[in-house]
Amino acid sequence: MHNQPLDLREVYRAIINAYPANASPPQLPERTGSPEYNAYRDAFTSVIESVPSTPGVYLWFARKDTRRTEFIYVGESQRQGLHERFRKEFSNWHHCFWATAFHTDKYLPEALNIYVESARYQPKKAKYTNSICNDWLKRDATHLVYRTGLSKAIDLKFLQNDLIQLFGNPRGNLADIRAVPFRQEKMLPISKSVYEEVLSLTHKAQIYEP
Repeated sequence: MHNQPLDLREVYRAIINAYPANASPPQLPERTGSPEYNAYRDAFTSVIESVPSTPGVYLWFARKDTRRTEFIYVGESQRQGLHERFRKEFSNWHHCFWATAFHTDKYLPEALNIYVESARYQPKKAKYTNSICNDWLKRDATHLVYRTGLSKAIDLKFLQNDLIQLFGNPRGNLADIRAVPFRQEKMLPISKSVYEEVLSLTHKAQIYEP
């Protein structure tokens, strides 16, 4: 288990520093052929460099002051390693990171315009629309923490669902919330301890300052 949260400050600085100082919120770049996106990619690649390629569960969260931590999204990586999962999420959620960096909601329609209205994406228009809008709920994260070393016998999807409930149904998990919450005795025996471990790590996160 990673014993310190991953701080995303470097990622946001890379985005902001890719543009002139005090510039108005720029247009969202595409993921290919853009020096601004490449700077972002280099930054998140550095942040997740030490993340293992093993299964696990994880939490994106925001810690912007000492009074409140916002839990944004609980995920799992049963079928692929955490490193690859994080790489894909940083890539797919880049409109969320631009929105957080520049404090604007304009990047949702811009992402839809790039990846939905473009002719090359038309065959999968509905899929891209749903994915982009669901991912938008995961913006504003300032830190990321994960838990590995779990038994192969544990169903990580079930553990994820338990953690979603224990973390108070984060907004990024809107599609995963149980219609009827489980009583604790119906949860996996390990769920409460994993929740407490991850929660304790969120308290170690430094307050995010751009």
